[in-house]
Amino acid sequence: MAVVIAGCNRTHSTTPPGIPSQQVNQADLDFITNAYNVIHFDMELCTMAQTRARDPRVKAMADKILANATAFRAKVKPIADAKGIIPPDVLRNDLRIRLGHARRTEGVDFDRVFLADEIATHQEAIERAEDEDQVAGADPQLKQFAAEGLDLLKTNLGQLIALQKKIGMSME
Repeated sequence: MAVVIAGCNRTHSTTPPGIPSQQVNQADLDFITNAYNVIHFDMELCTMAQTRARDPRVKAMADKILANATAFRAKVKPIADAKGIIPPDVLRNDLRIRLGHARRTEGVDFDRVFLADEIATHQEAIERAEDEDQVAGADPQLKQFAAEGLDLLKTNLGQLIALQKKIGMSME
């Protein structure tokens, strides 16, 4: 039986009352929300891949993405904490649905779901990181962090797309 506590299940970042608005703007909150969603989605999906994926290349890619997500979280969390930003406590709905779908698949089907979901998530993360760089007034640390992560996201995306093509041909 699940118990829902009022005020929980936030899908967006907030600040505690009393944080000056000049210290945290909406772009900063959006960046932390998006980072939280990508990190936690990647961590959950990549952990599932270890037992559900069939192809060892998918498992290896999942290991790489999991390590990246863990490192990304270790870097962004202190910045958010220092600014008083409270990340969401649940993933946004579309990501929860994707994880639920992935939990119901195994083997070849999981491999395809994993690659499609990771490609979509990486593409979205790239778009949002590029948007963060365009926002005037966004925190310089977060802007720098977004720029640093952009190259990694693009590299992973290229590898995911290449792997999807290889697996798609080998699984037909």
